[in-house]
Amino acid sequence: MRLYLWFSLIASMATVHCHAADISPDIEQRLQELSQQLTIPLPRLQEAVQASQYRQSVLDAISRPWEAKPWYQYRPIFVTPSRISNGVRFWREHNVILRQAQQRWQVPAAIIVAIIGVETQYGTQMGTHPVLDALYTLGFHYAPRSAYFSKEFANYVKLADQEGWLLRQPKGSYAGAMGMGQFMPTSYLHFAVDGDDDKHKDLFSKPADA
Repeated sequence: MRLYLWFSLIASMATVHCHAADISPDIEQRLQELSQQLTIPLPRLQEAVQASQYRQSVLDAISRPWEAKPWYQYRPIFVTPSRISNGVRFWREHNVILRQAQQRWQVPAAIIVAIIGVETQYGTQMGTHPVLDALYTLGFHYAPRSAYFSKEFANYVKLADQEGWLLRQPKGSYAGAMGMGQFMPTSYLHFAVDGDDDKHKDLFSKPADA
């Protein structure tokens, strides 16, 4: 009996912090707006909400972002000997692709390498939060930026359908940023390119695309 009560308590606590989403009238109204603005079928957005989970950890993270630190505290986290040496290794490994990107887009290879290094340690730390849950939580349960994140949620659904992803599969930051360079869904849709001509824009595992 004690064991049963213990597991029941754990289950109830988990429900408080991470539970399946319901479609409230307010959420339904916002989904209708997004469906019209972004030409995404309303049933698809409703389906995505129902597949989402509210995560308190996402709200906790956005309330204390590392990016809010002053530069003198922020710099030592990102400008380290290991990150520099890994950057040199990454640059040498992908030198041909980087030169091609620099020539095509007029962005110095050093800047591309630096962004990927700062954002994800050259693709080794791309985030652990399900992107769907992060964007749902911030889009519909974080009033200060709900307009922005609910639009990112909708564009994530569009992007996932475009690239053939399972909605719950991609992982990213607590804010829903994805891939080696940590693109938000709207930026991913607008700016990602198919660098290796395989008919997909994969910023997660394809350095040529990233």
